[in-house]
Amino acid sequence: MKTTEIVKLFDLFESAVHDYNGIECWSARELQALLGYYKWENFFNVIDLPTLGLFG
Repeated sequence: MKTTEIVKLFDLFESAVHDYNGIECWSARELQALLGYYKWENFFNVIDLPTLGLFG
């Protein structure tokens, strides 16, 4: 990946950050589009997979 692409993606992630009592947080619904998931259901399945190993 080119440095310019990395910088662009970094800037996109940084523009989506929220401050919650001094802690940086990101909304999953905002990150879904940044990661190329346009349907919440598809993105939710991806972020839910790790929990299946812990709790399933």
